[in-house]
Amino acid sequence: FILPVPLVLHDVSSDHPNNVTHCKKAFVKRFGSQKSLFEIMCLSMEEEGCTMPDIKVYLAIRGTSA
Repeated sequence: FILPVPLVLHDVSSDHPNNVTHCKKAFVKRFGSQKSLFEIMCLSMEEEGCTMPDIKVYLAIRGTSA
């Protein structure tokens, strides 16, 4: 997933307690699954009139277990 989250939450050298790389369960508990965050991001983009990912890409991401 490519999500616009603060660097501290995905930088492998970060020791933040909600870092998705090292503490995925804590990240998901705090922010939700990466898949749900991607969906929310896409809905927001669509509402703003942004160019959306191809539907095949969107559905492939929705089909993951992340």
